[in-house]
Amino acid sequence: MLSTPSYVEKFKNNLSKELPRVPILDSFKEISELGKQLAELQLNYQRYVSAVVMKEKEKPNLPEYSNLAITAEENALKDYVEKVQLDKKDREITINGTVKVQNIPEFAFECKVGNYPPIEWISKYLVKKEDKDTGIIWDPKIKVEEFIDLVKKLVAFSQMCLEIKGRLDGFYS
Repeated sequence: MLSTPSYVEKFKNNLSKELPRVPILDSFKEISELGKQLAELQLNYQRYVSAVVMKEKEKPNLPEYSNLAITAEENALKDYVEKVQLDKKDREITINGTVKVQNIPEFAFECKVGNYPPIEWISKYLVKKEDKDTGIIWDPKIKVEEFIDLVKKLVAFSQMCLEIKGRLDGFYS
């Protein structure tokens, strides 16, 4: 119930200050089943992202969104991600200034895990950065083709999450 859009909207001020209160509803069994589906979905995608970053060979087989337009030269897909620019207005991602991922659906920005849509999170944190104070370099060494694969999977993840949350919202509202 804590994931339903109407619950979050109704109690958004209280959720930052106190423990959430879960209403007791007649349809507990259906709600718990949808909650289980949502949790499994989130854990599977988290495992996938971790497997890509950790360069593990065995990754969960997950669905991906196939309607993205990708503009790139063949060689550019083998490069490592150095810079990512996410443009929410035009719904596109530019990687290393040369590769474009376009036609990102609006729902990919509506679904949030924590405070960020997943594709925004990877656009900020899966790029090479150097801490100016310490000189420590964070370099996940993600290739452009791996990053695009992550985008496709996270757009599909967003779509499935919003579908489950919409079904949950039907019980609460």
